[in-house]
Amino acid sequence: MITISKIKDSLNPKFIIQNGIMEEKKQSMKIDIKYKDDYVLFKSDAKRTTVNDCFNPTINTLNRKADYIIFTVKNETIHIVVAELKVSNNPIEQLDLTKYFAEYIISRIKYKHKSLRTNVVIRKLGIFKDKVPQMYKNTTKAGNIYNKDNIGFIAKPTLYLANYL
Repeated sequence: MITISKIKDSLNPKFIIQNGIMEEKKQSMKIDIKYKDDYVLFKSDAKRTTVNDCFNPTINTLNRKADYIIFTVKNETIHIVVAELKVSNNPIEQLDLTKYFAEYIISRIKYKHKSLRTNVVIRKLGIFKDKVPQMYKNTTKAGNIYNKDNIGFIAKPTLYLANYL
């Protein structure tokens, strides 16, 4: 069985955020994570990540990633939340691309720990600075659980992680 400590020990510590705050400095955004159990906050778009080196640098869309990946384990299931902080732009592309990156990370960790049959649930979360843009108003309400595409949106400075697992 995979535990949160096995996930944390498998990841590069320089990309793990200890303070539980997702931040996008260019956008002046800070999102505080509230969750009673352990989780790992992974900065997936940190500078100088080597996973992108295998792609042609002129093809920007292949290198795009969401800002954060949150890992937690609950009821013997690995829960992954891919989060992109935005002011108003569409986060869907970055969320989708990072979902595959998160699947790769967790498949390698599962292989390392001989836990290939462990269930994994991946959710994608767009976090907006002020309010959810009009294009998402009919998709889901801010703060609600996911729509049919497993995408949720929040527009407040606090992420209650348990609501999105």
